[in-house]
Amino acid sequence: MLRASIATLLALTIASIATNARADEEPETTETPAAAETTQATAPASSHDDLLLTAGLGALGEAHKAGGIISFTGLRQKGLLGYGATFEYGGAVFDYTTYTAAPIVGIFVDGPDWLRLGVAAAGGLHRYDGVGRGFISSSDPGASGTTAFVGARAFLGAEVGGKARFHIGLQLSVDDDLTRTSKPYTYQETAWTTPHTATASHTVGALRFGGMLALGTAFDL
Repeated sequence: MLRASIATLLALTIASIATNARADEEPETTETPAAAETTQATAPASSHDDLLLTAGLGALGEAHKAGGIISFTGLRQKGLLGYGATFEYGGAVFDYTTYTAAPIVGIFVDGPDWLRLGVAAAGGLHRYDGVGRGFISSSDPGASGTTAFVGARAFLGAEVGGKARFHIGLQLSVDDDLTRTSKPYTYQETAWTTPHTATASHTVGALRFGGMLALGTAFDL
């Protein structure tokens, strides 16, 4: 279901790009002063063509695990089209740490400068370190691995200022790893027992959700 929704979002984005391209290719026409005044009167109050840079702090969750996440996102919005990249670092409490790198592309409201609202598809890599690791009672280091994922991002924010604006908003995420890989391994158990060799197996990959408060700056281009 998630992957189908992302495919639909990508299709809408591609259609928006094609529409913009056709508009750019239309021949120029000479307008009379009256026509120019009419066009100016009916033109939208503003149109986004800017760069948004944000840093976010929030929560990360999946089945039976929860933790925190920080993110850094760069987004270029031109009209309805938005594209950029996001980088994230987070982890589950007493469990794994994770790193994310992904490009994003989506559809945004081409409204007033103070409003930032849109959804974007994301696809990239998740790195996991220490999945299922022991805490105090075990020396289990946990499993590690890297997996590709597809996901989505939602942006809702407000901005104040002129050509350079302060941004505050919410960023929501859902990511689905494309693989769930069981990682068996051995390790030396030394916690609360006579040192010995132990075995363990943990799964790398999950369906994850996130929500962050984001602060940043937008610049008109």
